[in-house]
Amino acid sequence: MSRIPPAVLALIRERSGGLCEVCGRRAESTHHRKPRGMGGSKDPAAHSPANLLRVCGDGTRGCHGMIEADRTGSYGHGWLLRRGEPPTCVPVLLRNRWTLLTEDGQYTEVPW
Repeated sequence: MSRIPPAVLALIRERSGGLCEVCGRRAESTHHRKPRGMGGSKDPAAHSPANLLRVCGDGTRGCHGMIEADRTGSYGHGWLLRRGEPPTCVPVLLRNRWTLLTEDGQYTEVPW
């Protein structure tokens, strides 16, 4: 399994301001919206800024744990992506705001 390139990790850390992009607490981990098991690190988009979220907790606690435990709700909030869904095209609920994530590590507000 490959690691997130340091430049991409720095970009999403800057985007999040060090806070969980879901709830606003201190971010502790990086979450892949498209699960790595659905393309893994062989998929060039796996480590793209639009596919990554900085979140609190880990795979069992905090927002990271919530995303993993409630997969149905996480798909509905854009925190997880289904096979074939491009990360830049699926809105995600971040800190009570619907937004799109861009490949350059920025947010674009959804106009609805």
